[in-house]
Amino acid sequence: MASKPEDDKPTNALVTIWHDNPEQTSDQQARMRTRMQKRFLVQESGYFKAMLDSPFLEASSGIIQLHEDPARGLKLVLDALDTGPSAHQILRSSFVGNGLSDARRISDAEEMYIVADKYDMPSVRKLVVEEFLPQAFNNFCLSHPYSSMSRASLLSTHYSFLNKHFSAMGGYPSDLWPFYVTMVVDYQHTDPEVDLFSHLEDNPKMACYVAKQLSVRLVEMGNVVEELMPWVRRPSTEGSKQNANTRKSIYPEGARKDAYKDFVQVFDSKVSGSHQDG
Repeated sequence: MASKPEDDKPTNALVTIWHDNPEQTSDQQARMRTRMQKRFLVQESGYFKAMLDSPFLEASSGIIQLHEDPARGLKLVLDALDTGPSAHQILRSSFVGNGLSDARRISDAEEMYIVADKYDMPSVRKLVVEEFLPQAFNNFCLSHPYSSMSRASLLSTHYSFLNKHFSAMGGYPSDLWPFYVTMVVDYQHTDPEVDLFSHLEDNPKMACYVAKQLSVRLVEMGNVVEELMPWVRRPSTEGSKQNANTRKSIYPEGARKDAYKDFVQVFDSKVSGSHQDG
């Protein structure tokens, strides 16, 4: 039986991708090339699949010229995709590499998101949204536990950067809205006076989404607190005239700290469970 034309193409055909050099210095070229197997590239990217399975020049020459991309984010993604099935694990390893600052990790995540969006790489985009950005911001929060203003400034800068980049497509991407809400909640715990909302004036749809999600979480937390109040104190059954100083804890002497820890653990588990169920 005669084979189809595409069956005759070698599965290990290589493509050469020319792109900006993220390590450009006075001694380095502004452009660099990455050679990788075509099958790995088209497997991940709808953009490159359409380009290389077409009559375009890139399909016949195997040479692709890329311009105006975040250089470091693009190289991280291309280097990972070249490993084929291990691509996501390689990206994870690169993202948590030793010596990277929290700000660098956030910048890398933002750049990889832009690359994944531009070149139609849904699984890379999902990885950034669900793992890389939350992890980078959480690490920053742990490193700056008392610097609420710098943390809030960082979130505002993150929003402004992506909102401007995607301005022609409606602004800050909607698949990042849940992440933004999570970070707002975290920052409000640290300092409720910090302004995390005024810069959303140019994005009313997102502002409405954030407001709705905050109200939902407020109700959830209120319900959990009401349910767990017996863990903290015993309801008064002896009348309002009882002196507060004579009230006794429902816990044995010296056990109040343990009781508080139990309360926090149960509270966190219930709130986390309600988010997963939703």
